[in-house]
Amino acid sequence: RGDVSGREIEDIGGDTLNFTEFKAIASNNPLLLEEAEAAADLKRWQARYTNHQRNQQSLASRIRNEQAYIDRSTAELPAYRAAAERAVDTSGERFVLTIGGHRYTRRPDAEAALNSWLTAPGRIWPGPGQLGVIATVGGHDITARHDTDTLYLSLADLPDVQSVVAIRDLRKAEFVSRCENLTRGLDKRARKLELGITEAEHRLTQAQTAHGQPFKHAPELDAAKRRYTDITNKMRDNQAQQVALSQAQQITAQQAPADAARTTPGIPAWTARGPASPDRGYGR
Repeated sequence: RGDVSGREIEDIGGDTLNFTEFKAIASNNPLLLEEAEAAADLKRWQARYTNHQRNQQSLASRIRNEQAYIDRSTAELPAYRAAAERAVDTSGERFVLTIGGHRYTRRPDAEAALNSWLTAPGRIWPGPGQLGVIATVGGHDITARHDTDTLYLSLADLPDVQSVVAIRDLRKAEFVSRCENLTRGLDKRARKLELGITEAEHRLTQAQTAHGQPFKHAPELDAAKRRYTDITNKMRDNQAQQVALSQAQQITAQQAPADAARTTPGIPAWTARGPASPDRGYGR
């Protein structure tokens, strides 16, 4: 699961010019170039802020998962400890396995009896089924259940401790060894669970410490936003001035012929006002 420290991934290639910046350089417009640089800088800080937000969401999920694991494992731990204390050594001549009240002290006999019981006609049918306690060994009851394709052996008081057998392999499954193995190493399982809880608590503390931390580059992001806003405002004002100047030049160009006619000797003033009206004909 790794260390949870809330580290942010640095952006890569921050000094690389993009197409917009190249275009701005080619335009030889200092304001356009400044706007491109500000936009690129703002984009980099916004990407880091987005990464920070995603990291915070990941930490929140980690906190929930670690806490759930701790709660579940803490609840299971007493059962594992108790099961480990009840376990009985069955190695060598200490072997004892009970099936239906009958006590077996030789593994071949126990294997034959258990295999015969499990493979009896009608014992396992298509679909799910519960067989209950099928044997007692090593201080523990062994239960069995099945679905269409699989037989599941488990400890009665620890259902998660399982051994799985394919239905098609029942006659060669070595049930005695599987049952004995379920009862062995329970103390190691308990210690492993304890270690898992300790490690999960450490990861949880790390995640809780990192979660809720503010974006450490917030001042830089705010400054980039202000810079970009200021530049775009300047560009808008500059564009408005250019439009106003262009309109003024068009008006001046349209007025120039009329002004020239009014000030040129020998040209009737009325010609500067456009063509004569129909009722202003000559010879009247």
